[in-house]
Parts: sequence; C-alpha cells; structure tokens
Amino acid sequence: MGGGGAERQLAYLLPLLAERGWDVRLGYLHDGPNLRLLRDANVTLYQPKHQDPRDPRTAIELFHYLRRVRPDIVQTWLLYMDVAVGAACRLLHIPWVMTERSAGPMRHCRFYRNLPRKYIGAGASAIASNSASGDEYWTRVAGKRAKRVVIPNCLPMERFKNLPDPVDARIIAPDEKVVLYVGRLDVEKNIETLVPALKEILSKRSDVAVVLCGDGPRFPAAKAALKNGPGAARAHVLGYTPDAWSWMKRADVLINPSHFEGHPNTVLEAVALGVPLVVSDIPAHRAFLSDDSALFAPTTDVKAWVSRILAVLDDPQSARHRAERARNIIPLFTPDAMADAYDQLYRSLLNPPDA
Repeated sequence: MGGGGAERQLAYLLPLLAERGWDVRLGYLHDGPNLRLLRDANVTLYQPKHQDPRDPRTAIELFHYLRRVRPDIVQTWLLYMDVAVGAACRLLHIPWVMTERSAGPMRHCRFYRNLPRKYIGAGASAIASNSASGDEYWTRVAGKRAKRVVIPNCLPMERFKNLPDPVDARIIAPDEKVVLYVGRLDVEKNIETLVPALKEILSKRSDVAVVLCGDGPRFPAAKAALKNGPGAARAHVLGYTPDAWSWMKRADVLINPSHFEGHPNTVLEAVALGVPLVVSDIPAHRAFLSDDSALFAPTTDVKAWVSRILAVLDDPQSARHRAERARNIIPLFTPDAMADAYDQLYRSLLNPPDA
C-alpha cells in the first residue's frame, strides 16, 4: 500500500464498497501512505506474517487464509497478488476478479515476471481494466474465457480542496516558473526522454525550476543527471513526497512522457487541479484528452518535448484555456461511479443472469 496511484485508487474504492453492504477485507504485504486512508474505514485489514514475494511461504500463507475465510469473491489489484492469490482462487474455485492497472507491450511482453500473470489471469472469472488499451490486451490473451469490463479511475474532488502550499516551496523563487513531473522513475515512464528534455529547459531558461516527485529504480541516475550541468541549482529531485498535489497547485505545467499508461492518475489529478499539460502522444492520453485540452509530444522526441514545454511557459493564457477545457471530463470520473461499477460486476458474477 505504498504511495503509487494504483494503491491510492484502491484506498478510494474500498470504503465505498463497504458503504454498499460488502464485508470488505484487504490483504496486503507492505504498509505505506495509502494504507492510512483506510485506518478509520469499515475495512478489515490482513497482513500475512511472511511478506516477501520471493518467499514461497508468503503465497502458502495467503492460500491458507483464503481457504479458511472462503470469501464470496476476491479481487486482486497488483502483480504479485494477481499471480499468488489468482492461482489460489483457481485452485479453491473462488470467483476472482483480476484488475488491469496498466497497458502496453513493455509490461506484458518484455518482462518475464509477467508471464505467470498472463497465463493465470486468462482464467480469471472477470478482468476489470481501467483503460480500453488494457481491455484490448486481455481480449487477445483471454478471449471469451473471462468476463471483461472497463472501469476508469476516479477523481475525488473533495480531496483537492484547500490544498496547502508545498512544504518545500521555499526552494522555488516566487517568480520562477515550475515544470513538474510526478510519477515513478522507471523505464516505462520514459526517463530517457524526460531527463534530457528537462536539462535542455534548464539550460535555455534561467527563470524555470524543475521539480520531480517520485521514486523508483531510475531515481539516482535522474538526480545525478539533473544535478550536473547548467541550471542544476534549479533542479529539485524530491523522491516520493505526500505534497505532490500541492506541487501541482504551484506548477505552471505538468509533464507525463510515459511510453504507456492505463488510466493515468497523475494526469487526471492535474486536470482536476487545473494544471496545463504536456503529455506523450499515446492512446491512454488521447482517450480523455484532445488537442484542445493538452499539448502532445512524440514519446521519444526530446526536441519536441522542449518545444511543447516552452510553448506552455511562453503562452500561459492559451495553456490556462486548455486546462479549463480539460476539466470538462471531471464529472465522468466520480468515486461513486467507480464503486457502483465494481459493485455491479461483483453481483453479476455471484448472480449471473442465466443462473
């Protein structure tokens, strides 16, 4: 239950399912910021004694827990549980919903760790994707064997009200423009394009500060690169921070250069906060944004990214107009709409029409 967007969406969902009459139990391996959102919710928390996904005892303990509790339905949210708990559900004949939080060939084809998920997931009772591209992947893999639905992420607007200024705002001069990245620093997030583009922005513009919020395997390399060269003093690589939303409030532009996404939390949150966007030209972004509401850049074209970012900084009025148009999508993604969709999915599995 770390600080990622997938975990945050789960923390939004579970209390709403409890309100709809479900006895909700969350099995998790590791504590984290998003678990705190559930401390006062009507959700039973279960953490196995063994928490190392590489330790077979972890999967065995989860299997015995499921056999003892015999839940009416199980939903898994992230890769390890998809494999360990998904396999247990199939062995125990428990209805199982697998959740596809992302999409794209890098996740599903190039990493050997996803191969077990592919074959186990194809036998799920249902697969709930948060994007059309995720659903398309499982259409190819599972065909008609599993029921498939698309349930987008939600935007809990009440959480975006009255945000404080970022705790570290003093590191930015009041008249500096802020280019913000929020997300995991890893290969799928296209760090190889992000960092050179930001370095060029820093060298071209002395009135711009760059802020990166997020952790991951590429964090040390990204920090070292941005802290070396012109404008290094205006590069702030903060790691994971609970102030990400507050930084959006301060930002002049948020960028998301991902190679692929599901239904990107960070971009949705920036939309809710009215932040101008420059995003990669991929189907996941085009699914809810248009040329009237954001600027798009070819994924690996560094010069194009620099050009689009500078276009936002140099024409803030047009950028604000695009951000205002982007906010028109907000009514589509309410927490209640997401919870209702999962509630209906569970009930359809437990009480099929032809039963």
